[in-house]
Amino acid sequence: MIEKPRPAMSQIEETETMSETSSQLTGFAPGAGAGTYPQSGPASRAQAAQASGPGSAKARTVSGKGTPRQPGERPRVPDSTDYHNERRRYLARVRRSPGLRQRYIRKLLAYLLLRGAWSFGFFPVVLAFWIPLLLAEFNPVVMVQSLLPHLEAFVMSNPEVQARTISMLVSGWLSVGLFFFLFDVLINPFQSPFQKEADIHMRAWSQSQGLVPPDEM
Repeated sequence: MIEKPRPAMSQIEETETMSETSSQLTGFAPGAGAGTYPQSGPASRAQAAQASGPGSAKARTVSGKGTPRQPGERPRVPDSTDYHNERRRYLARVRRSPGLRQRYIRKLLAYLLLRGAWSFGFFPVVLAFWIPLLLAEFNPVVMVQSLLPHLEAFVMSNPEVQARTISMLVSGWLSVGLFFFLFDVLINPFQSPFQKEADIHMRAWSQSQGLVPPDEM
């Protein structure tokens, strides 16, 4: 028995058959647009970044130790251990700077000279004239007349009495100067350039970490 030959498939049927086969292999419908197929490369990553919006970029922007800061959130205070450890490391590093060492020595000498001039030069001399003038009721003539007998007695005394009088005056001058020196140092303490540099560094460090320095709280 002779079989009849099948009619040839038309061009439309062949196209539909190929389309169904490709859809079964890829998993996409044949009528879907070009945007439904996956894309790769920089263009697809740019489209994904645009689709994510600015909110996701803000979420990825971190401040401090990986914690994003919200607009209304109060800045955090740094941990005292981390803060002091960073300050200690920075001070150990800047103390090796020759320029800062020279500036430290110059400022320390100027500070000691100024405090010593005020304490041992100005205050004892003022008190030496102020107390007799106060006892003389602010009359300089009476003050001079009351001091002349003591001066004559000092000149006419023997060397031992003069030495004892001079030592007593020097002891009083030194005690008054030392009292005012300690008082002035307590009121106006020395400000080290190392500490100033450390304060500037820690303020910048706290801002870079999104924190508030403890001295500004």
